Amino acid sequence: MYYANKAQFDKKAKKILKIALRYGVIKSEDEVNVILCSNVFSDTNNCALCTDNAVILGRRKVGVLFFADIYDLSTITSIAYQKCDLSIVLGGGETVKIGIAADPAHYTDFISYVLAKIKPQGVASPSVSVADEIRKFKELLDLGAITEDEYNAKKKDLLGL
Repeated sequence: MYYANKAQFDKKAKKILKIALRYGVIKSEDEVNVILCSNVFSDTNNCALCTDNAVILGRRKVGVLFFADIYDLSTITSIAYQKCDLSIVLGGGETVKIGIAADPAHYTDFISYVLAKIKPQGVASPSVSVADEIRKFKELLDLGAITEDEYNAKKKDLLGL
């Protein structure tokens, strides 16, 4: 499930937020802007939260949800969906992965939100060629993270057609 609007946070999302509050990783529920969690039993399976400043990963261990992984947005250089995993690349090249049983479209929404948050904070990034961008979107299409229509629309946009 993907929750992008605080008004849409349902019972599952609110339970995740209460656990995050209990662990002290957030000070109030209002801090969390988006949540990516499993479609089933989201209160006990892995999840990811995004605030204005950080991505917080919740990992299930022995049936209990723990929040131990907090990554400041300024340290994140990239985030992607790969084979049912959320992959976060940090500044030193370290990659953190977490499996979340969510729809690929929900991954895409969460990733788009995080990318929009980290882009303005980045230092001058090296220019990426149009071919590289198209290749990246083709990989997302092959992984099933985006649809054929989304791929074609982005390709036309990048090529200026």
